[in-house]
Amino acid sequence: MARIAQRMYRYRTRIEHRHEGLNARAGRAPPALFSLAILVASRSGPDRLEYRREFLGQGVYFSFHAVHLSQWPGRWSELESLARTNPFAVVIMAQLQALRYRTVSSGSLPVE
Repeated sequence: MARIAQRMYRYRTRIEHRHEGLNARAGRAPPALFSLAILVASRSGPDRLEYRREFLGQGVYFSFHAVHLSQWPGRWSELESLARTNPFAVVIMAQLQALRYRTVSSGSLPVE
């Protein structure tokens, strides 16, 4: 999970840097960002991940939310009701179906 946290930090700083320049030229403030990792192959883990880097008393701390898809099959009806107005719910449902199919076709027990 440490590599995921480092990559998420890198992605966020790149997005911030890009939008900082674009918005400065347009005379606008940079947009607020929300970082979220949706972990497809993870069985479980904390709902927040963090990246820390420190050297000689200086450092960076970045934390963000993480969703472990394997914990969501039991919330299918909730996803169905959200799917009417939330396209992300549809994406999560599709990914859960793909994960279930992949698990069944590989001979492992299905994710329930």
